[in-house]
Amino acid sequence: MREPLDWEKETEEVLVLMSEGNPRALHVLTEIVSKNAVGAQIILDMDDMNIRGIQIEVGVKACLGSIKRFVNMVYHRTPWLVHEINKEVHHHKAVEQGASDAPPEER
Repeated sequence: MREPLDWEKETEEVLVLMSEGNPRALHVLTEIVSKNAVGAQIILDMDDMNIRGIQIEVGVKACLGSIKRFVNMVYHRTPWLVHEINKEVHHHKAVEQGASDAPPEER
């Protein structure tokens, strides 16, 4: 079960939670927030798509290492990205939407 995001926490705490201890994911999240005017919205979109930790790393890798392309695919909730992440990560499934509304046992 994944802990829900609490936006009353400091941004750094939210990013650490989203990274799930994965340093590459934390780097990507930090880049998204610091270099994107809608970075917080992208983080919310990723949460709603159930994309955290290793899934972020896998997603960026699928986008040929491009954080910008990854952000664009998250923003558009691209099914291809969800599929690519789910091919490699099996313990949490990425979805196109609705994960933030799912019961805790499904996250």
